[in-house]
Amino acid sequence: MFRYIILVLIVSFSCLLVQGQDIHLSQYYTNQQNLNPAMSGFYEGRNQLVLNHRSQWGQLSSSPLVTSIAAFDQKFYFINDKIDVGLLVLRDQFEVFSMNTDKIHLTGAYEKFMDGHELRAGIQLGFTMKNTDFSKQTFPNQWVYQQGEFDQSLSNQEDGILESQNFFDINLGIAWSKSIDVFKPTVGLSVFHINQPKDSYFNNSSASLASRYVFHGQVEYQLNSDLKVIPQVLFMGARKAQDMMFGGMVEKGLMNMGELRNVFLGIQYRDGFGRNSDAVIPLGGLTYKYYRLGISYDYNVSELSSYGGNKSTFEISLVYTAPEFIPNKMTLPCDRF
Repeated sequence: MFRYIILVLIVSFSCLLVQGQDIHLSQYYTNQQNLNPAMSGFYEGRNQLVLNHRSQWGQLSSSPLVTSIAAFDQKFYFINDKIDVGLLVLRDQFEVFSMNTDKIHLTGAYEKFMDGHELRAGIQLGFTMKNTDFSKQTFPNQWVYQQGEFDQSLSNQEDGILESQNFFDINLGIAWSKSIDVFKPTVGLSVFHINQPKDSYFNNSSASLASRYVFHGQVEYQLNSDLKVIPQVLFMGARKAQDMMFGGMVEKGLMNMGELRNVFLGIQYRDGFGRNSDAVIPLGGLTYKYYRLGISYDYNVSELSSYGGNKSTFEISLVYTAPEFIPNKMTLPCDRF
């Protein structure tokens, strides 16, 4: 019981830090709109649908912290450049504290080619809705000393707290990429919550959501016709909260496996930029036709591991990329004389 209480307190504090960092994914590279507005449309295809599901701290209770994201975007051609328009919908649930967060974001990105350089810029406009249920929570004023327990039928006497809050959000991003022989480096920088909206359940609070800065980079190295190595790095910071991931994956093309196009394996490591070790994250998946399935598991190596039994997070992603339309036949008009 004592370990459970300590774990609840630590996770509660961790959630406050994560709130400063926002919701993050171990497979962050799968959902480009959630990573950087400028990266929307960064794929070979006509449009793309991305589904992410993340479940963490399942050992804490029967209701873990669950994050679900759906994102769709469509490319449009503008002379020699491209415009990408996307929609991202997110829901984050933590039933232990009856807290829910819903987000809807509209994304626009512009892609321009200059001398082999791929330059991108993007903007994201969003609306966030947060709510909690006080009837499922306990407060100090509901503690009954004679009984040694909380009585939720008593008034919590918290008149200055709201059960919901809503705010608008603005995010910006830029990115660069270029194919150099067998290498293709990609780097990006994005800033979330540029408008720093008010983010508090208290009526008289002026607390604002800190701007979050994200730097990400990767290099695709084509070893041969069917083997690719992709080292990756991610850094996020908001006020004093920091999060860093680095690692990569190896992708093996399958030439004689029909619709099964490739398989991949990788590993990521997350920490607080040299301050706090967090998790080692093995991952893997495959691409079948136009569907790419990814699975990862955060193996906890932080101080929480002694309380959580090294259990942490399970995450799954599914990406569908529609191919560019190429007609089987082409008809050219010919004047008859």
